[in-house]
Amino acid sequence: MDQIGFSRRVFVLLAGITAVQSLANAQQANGIRGGGMTEQQKMLIPSLPVFPWLSIAETKKTQVRSPIQSLISSHQGYVMVTDGQSVETGGAFINLATSSKQGLLGIDGCSMINLDFGPDEKAQLVSLSIDRGWRNKNVQPLISSLTGRYAAITPPIFIRDGESEATDATVLFDIGRFVVEALIPQHGTLLTVNFTTKDLLAKLRTADRTIDLIRPYLQIPSRPTSAKS
Repeated sequence: MDQIGFSRRVFVLLAGITAVQSLANAQQANGIRGGGMTEQQKMLIPSLPVFPWLSIAETKKTQVRSPIQSLISSHQGYVMVTDGQSVETGGAFINLATSSKQGLLGIDGCSMINLDFGPDEKAQLVSLSIDRGWRNKNVQPLISSLTGRYAAITPPIFIRDGESEATDATVLFDIGRFVVEALIPQHGTLLTVNFTTKDLLAKLRTADRTIDLIRPYLQIPSRPTSAKS
């Protein structure tokens, strides 16, 4: 990609994120978004709904078999299903993937859904892989959809790494013990959305060494620095 094409791509991505953030700011100014739950209220939320048939910390693996079969039957393209042992949660995982133009569950550009269950068989992590689309056409609708879904609970938190040359962006939704994380990379065709607990997200981001960027928003204390002798 030449420099002009690269610059245009970055501009379109940032413009999309900025538009969503401006919309969120306007909603907050009008009192639409500012009336979310208090921290105490959010901590009382027992589970995190992801799909009508799955909630984090509630739904068990045996309960998703029928909805998954319905998803496969209703999808217009081929859906590949794999399962195995989850490294992230210590339980099992189920992965759904498609190469068809129709997004899984009707989500534009969604080519993969990964469900991770804990040792107790309850869902602990749901990850969506979504094609950003031509000129990032799927980015703003996705963030707007998430913002609308959680408007009564919490506003979105927009994060960029000021020390990085890349224009990667992270959008977080703080839901008590739970969190929704949307990762919008500068490079690559896919963006990722994770629905999980704060504890598990902290574990994942510690492993990939990106925890410092979101540490303040997960209420995780900083690692103590050793005193110099």
